[in-house]
Amino acid sequence: MKRAIPFFKVGDIVWGQIEEQVSDEYLIVSFDGDLVRVQNKTGQTLKKGDRISLQVTQISPLHLTLHTSSKTKI
Repeated sequence: MKRAIPFFKVGDIVWGQIEEQVSDEYLIVSFDGDLVRVQNKTGQTLKKGDRISLQVTQISPLHLTLHTSSKTKI
């Protein structure tokens, strides 16, 4: 954790960019240079370069939810 992640608070809406698709289920997402491996539980096809909006739901360990009306976890 370098720049952005230490400042996340529960309820924050944050934008990330997909840097790499590790597998069908796991992605590497950049938050202003901080790289985080995330599990995609949405069933959505996400690819490198996509920008996604996430809501911080827990800090330690970090949990993020895809910010949509369906509240699908990612």
